[in-house]
Amino acid sequence: MVRPVDMQDNYSKAPLAGRQQHIQQVSPEIAQRQAALQQARQHQLDQTRALPADNRDEVELQTDDQRQQEQRRRRRRQPVSDQEDATPPGPGPAGSSHIDLTA
Repeated sequence: MVRPVDMQDNYSKAPLAGRQQHIQQVSPEIAQRQAALQQARQHQLDQTRALPADNRDEVELQTDDQRQQEQRRRRRRQPVSDQEDATPPGPGPAGSSHIDLTA
């Protein structure tokens, strides 16, 4: 049997126990909301930051002489068949552009 003093003590603790239970139930939801807000703030901050130097595209400045030398190197590397296709065929046999003017 429960003594009246114990009963009164339990009733007085009921609101406190109810609040404690409510806090325990709501706490994960609050923590999740706080985490989502923090993540959104961090995402906004990340979007405003510049990229580190190693992630950026490298820019290479060339003079006209360097550019011409690079073009010559590329032409030398091309297979012969590509070079023949690149030259327009002239009159005569096999794309020859030589004309004999002696008669």
